[in-house]
Amino acid sequence: MDKRCVFLLGIFLLCSCSSTVSAEVRDFDRFAQLGTNGDSPQEALLAEDQELENHVIFAEALRYWADGDGDHAIQALRMLDSRGVKSPAVSETLLNYYLELLQREIRNSNPQLQREAVKAANDAIDAYPDSVPVLRAAGEILRAASLYNEFQELLQKILALDSKNDYANYFSGLYHFMNRDYDRAVPFFLSVTVNTLADGQFEQLALFNSWYYLGMIHAFGGRLKESASCLEKAHDISDNNQDLNRTLGLVSAELLESGRAFEMLNALPAGMKSDEVLTALAALRFWNGETNAGIPDAGDFLPLPLAISQWYAGETGKALSNAQKCLSDKTGPEIPVRYFLYRCYRKLGDDPDAIREAFLIGKKAREIGKSDLALDYFRIVEAASNSRPEIWWLIGSISDEAGDRTAAISNYRKFVDTSTNGEFLVPALIRLAWLYGKDGRTADETDAIRRARELAKTLDDLVRVYNYSGLQFFEKHLWKEAAGEFRKALNAKSDDPETLYLYATCLEENGQRNEAVTLLEKAVEKNPLSSDAENLLAYLYALDNRNLERAMELSRLALQASSDNIAYLDTLGWIYFRKGDFDHSLEVFTRVLFEIDRTTPASKDGLEDIYYHIGMLYEKLSKPAEADQYYRMGWKIAPDSKYFRDRHYQDEGKTN
Repeated sequence: MDKRCVFLLGIFLLCSCSSTVSAEVRDFDRFAQLGTNGDSPQEALLAEDQELENHVIFAEALRYWADGDGDHAIQALRMLDSRGVKSPAVSETLLNYYLELLQREIRNSNPQLQREAVKAANDAIDAYPDSVPVLRAAGEILRAASLYNEFQELLQKILALDSKNDYANYFSGLYHFMNRDYDRAVPFFLSVTVNTLADGQFEQLALFNSWYYLGMIHAFGGRLKESASCLEKAHDISDNNQDLNRTLGLVSAELLESGRAFEMLNALPAGMKSDEVLTALAALRFWNGETNAGIPDAGDFLPLPLAISQWYAGETGKALSNAQKCLSDKTGPEIPVRYFLYRCYRKLGDDPDAIREAFLIGKKAREIGKSDLALDYFRIVEAASNSRPEIWWLIGSISDEAGDRTAAISNYRKFVDTSTNGEFLVPALIRLAWLYGKDGRTADETDAIRRARELAKTLDDLVRVYNYSGLQFFEKHLWKEAAGEFRKALNAKSDDPETLYLYATCLEENGQRNEAVTLLEKAVEKNPLSSDAENLLAYLYALDNRNLERAMELSRLALQASSDNIAYLDTLGWIYFRKGDFDHSLEVFTRVLFEIDRTTPASKDGLEDIYYHIGMLYEKLSKPAEADQYYRMGWKIAPDSKYFRDRHYQDEGKTN
């Protein structure tokens, strides 16, 4: 048969076996070209013949593989290597074949096959150090061979070539997660959630697991609201993973989201209803006021369900003992279990222990964002004759967060006038100073901050005092003075992420953008969950029209923490603008305008920048009337802004 006919047959076989190879392998252009320009006719013909033979050998390898003859398929691919063919596509195919053979032999260990596969992987890594597909295929061999240290080193090589590679980021995160190095795992999983489009089976699995593991990490750290948010995102991707559903149900129980907890936990198959699940269901039903008849029978072996039965039987002492065991074993949601203890102590007339449980319920309720519930139980503690001054700090803090300045000042004042607790005194005085400032009580503000300075002894308290002073200067646009205070804070604690962010903000306002970017990069490194720092760094990158892909990643991370934040959305819209993606920019800025109308921000500070961005966008869209409309809106807010000085609106007078 003529060699060209054989070549065409090879093409047919290659196409007919296309389901077994990647798109990259099917691209013949990736084969090395063996012919050279300037060769003699005889040399050129020889090179052409060799190239045709190489294609035929490759097609034969595919046919062998399709017929289930893996040994001959691998031999054919190795023959190409011996013939001097240097092709990442061939190497990737060889590694994929080895991997599938290893997976087939997983129950029947084949040491010889594993040694061959690992050698092929290492040879490929040396031959094609810049080919991400080859390195990924080699990584799968190392992973299948349980060579985890070597696998981790390879992942770093892939990330050096492509920092957003979902494969390398996911498995790097998983490596650290399995080694319980959760802080190091978080950035890798976050990268997957930001950059992965979930357009393939692996990508979808990586995205699902990344959200799931992030949820677990937050739960381990006691950040239950953040945990639930991540778990819900995983649930949106796949709702049939029972391990996820159980975890989401248990976290929801801790958050007192009874409806979601019941939905997740009741739907679990019988085999998944562990002691922890049955205890959570019983605890929530008692918390919700259901009678014993509504609480599922868990037998006599689970402390809390048994305690609830004893409660309704009038055996309060026994009920208390079993509930205490449940709490010490940490097998139930904390607030409902403590509520049961509180009820037992009250029934037994043990007021001191009842007050202690009320305090702990309030403290936990505040942690999970149930401020009204926290306030109810803190007031129970406050009413007790032996309550400690710290309760006023807590009530003041909740009132402060709710915007009730009068109640906040009253309770902070009680605390600082009666307490000797050094842990909260300085924070309370700083909050008092701020509230006094808002009420225009300048003398009281000055006195409070003076006392805070005198009492500040720990590094954290010194940072709080300097940052407060810095913010006071910042509000007055005294950038140099503010910077001086923030520098003092950093001298006290050089890696404090909040101070790094504040100082960077001040430097940017003072025109020192490069220094600001350096500080923000450090702040994001120290605290990957600092959404304000992520957003500002992304915005500064966009302003300089550089690192736009990184800016996009940071912007999306910030929006994961606060999806309707106007400033964060403005940053995203501006990044799209800088990338020349005006359609997406318009979509985002339309959302920005909606959020401005919906929320009616109390302060218009910063809105002039947003209107300027929208005006710029409409200019690019060749809509000068709309552009001028938004420029005017920005000018009315900040007529002295550099953005509007040359637009000749001054002669019209400021309106509205």
